[in-house]
Amino acid sequence: MKKILCPVDFSDVSRNALLYALQLADTWDTQVDLIHIYHLEAREAASVPYHEVDELLEAKKAEVDRYFRDFTAGLKTDRIGRLLKAYGIFIGLEISDLTRDGAYSLVVMGTHGERNSLEKFLGSVSTDLMTRSHCPVMAIPAGAVYQSVEAIAYAVAEEAMDWSKGMDTGLEDLLGFTKSSGAKLHVVHVVKETGTERDVELRVEDYPISDATYAVVSDASVLEGLDNYIEENEIQVLAMYIPKRRLWERLFHRSNTKAMTFHTSIPLLVFHA
Repeated sequence: MKKILCPVDFSDVSRNALLYALQLADTWDTQVDLIHIYHLEAREAASVPYHEVDELLEAKKAEVDRYFRDFTAGLKTDRIGRLLKAYGIFIGLEISDLTRDGAYSLVVMGTHGERNSLEKFLGSVSTDLMTRSHCPVMAIPAGAVYQSVEAIAYAVAEEAMDWSKGMDTGLEDLLGFTKSSGAKLHVVHVVKETGTERDVELRVEDYPISDATYAVVSDASVLEGLDNYIEENEIQVLAMYIPKRRLWERLFHRSNTKAMTFHTSIPLLVFHA
């Protein structure tokens, strides 16, 4: 198993995500690299002469190093690898570049939720990274406590229930995570009730994962249907597939994946081809 990358902003939410990542590292016998993206605020850069900007940047780096020391104090250092820092404005892009060379099996990061109207429109750093990362991303909700991963629910759209139409897209990453965790895989589709009954036939023999559980559930809301399934089947991780989208699609598309990022109380694992 390759390493885990954990982006941090030194908040309680990102520390909780780091604790989760370290537990996974114990299970997988690997290490966790931390990354913090920093930049100068516009008012900082504007308040000093141009020739002093480099000095200001060096001071910023030293500040980040101090934050790292405080942030990791008391943690299991044998599972903590590199403490990385990088200058950048576009956080999701900077982090995704680190995943390009294949050194990481997973990115684990905390999610604060949609905190303002701008994030509701553009999405958070978490959802931005989900569309860019070259490896799966796991979003850890604030307050989520690590549990041994024994059951993973893979939520799919109706057309994906036909395996020949792409349900296996990116499936290698999901199966790798499932195997490493020793977890049972549940493939789930929620039929949104519209006043008429609709049936989606599941033929288990049509699917290549013989030991997975396949289910179609009906609910007035896709999110509530997933919530109910998660509770009833004691699911520890919810997995979803999202395609890589062009910029304008990322700005204006609001998928169930994005909604679940800020809705679910368990970690959300997102992967794409």
